[in-house]
Amino acid sequence: MIDLPRPFTLGIRRRLSTPGHIRPLLDRLPGGRVLVTTRRATGWHDVTAIRLDVFNPNEALDLGTRILTHHGSRTTDSADTVCAELGHLALAVKQAAAYCAETGTNPHDYLDMLVQWPATMFATSATSTDPKRTIARIWRLTPNHLTDTPLAGSLLRILAWYAPDNIPRDLLHNLAEPPQLAPVIGRLTPYSMITANHDGILTIYRLRQALARTPDSDDPHHTPEAVSHARDQAAALLAETLPPTPATPRPGPGCRALLPHTDTLTRHHTPDHDTTHTARALDRAAAYWAGLPRPRHDAAAAGHLRARRRQRRGRAPDTTRGGAIVAAALSAGGGLG
Repeated sequence: MIDLPRPFTLGIRRRLSTPGHIRPLLDRLPGGRVLVTTRRATGWHDVTAIRLDVFNPNEALDLGTRILTHHGSRTTDSADTVCAELGHLALAVKQAAAYCAETGTNPHDYLDMLVQWPATMFATSATSTDPKRTIARIWRLTPNHLTDTPLAGSLLRILAWYAPDNIPRDLLHNLAEPPQLAPVIGRLTPYSMITANHDGILTIYRLRQALARTPDSDDPHHTPEAVSHARDQAAALLAETLPPTPATPRPGPGCRALLPHTDTLTRHHTPDHDTTHTARALDRAAAYWAGLPRPRHDAAAAGHLRARRRQRRGRAPDTTRGGAIVAAALSAGGGLG
């Protein structure tokens, strides 16, 4: 919101990409107030900025339910889970609810399709929806603006394999030197691709992660090769950052801060994609859990054990020994019961 010193007028300018684009308009106005909408989240230092965040869970569920039941009563079971999976983003919830309403798909079945065929579902909308306004089309536009910063696309694809919240910035130190990494984060933040908090923590929308993890041969930013390479990089960064033992002093985030990201990494790929870095990260996570009293560590350790059991049939020795370490962690705490 920009206040000018003379009589009130109202101008609306949509989708400004930089603050400088509004200056010619302001110079022509005698006064008043101008409302500007933009996807750019930073750089508006001389104006009153009003940030529109994502819906809270109740707001998202209300929007989805209204669209879903617009033409009559129908089941809304699992609608809240669909909203959560879509990160409570209004456009994504509208797209999903309109698709379900038009095709007679219940939310539970939509969720199954979203898990199995994410690229298709993100690009599919009801016939009443502008195909250019699907989540897949809109979120493909921003990477197009960042092609002059190749590391930006790589960073988005790597972050897609971690938990969406509380990503320690120090986890990325082995990706690039700080003078190279900081400008990349600075490029992604204005477009709301990520949020760089002042406490050294990054966050990313869950839906943005799902798109970045999904191979798409027709999308130059998410080719199968690029997605696979990012997954392996994510595993390597975790393995390099986790201390070898819980007692090993090391600068940067400790084991506990990295455990959710280790768990998320292993849940989003199949055993055939595991590497020695994946094994090493899980080994070190298990060693940490083994040192915790029961029952605090059981749930997460059990998750790691399940990931281990589905892995490494006849693969390299370094990718098989982690199962024993995780099992030992569970045994030390009294098992899974």
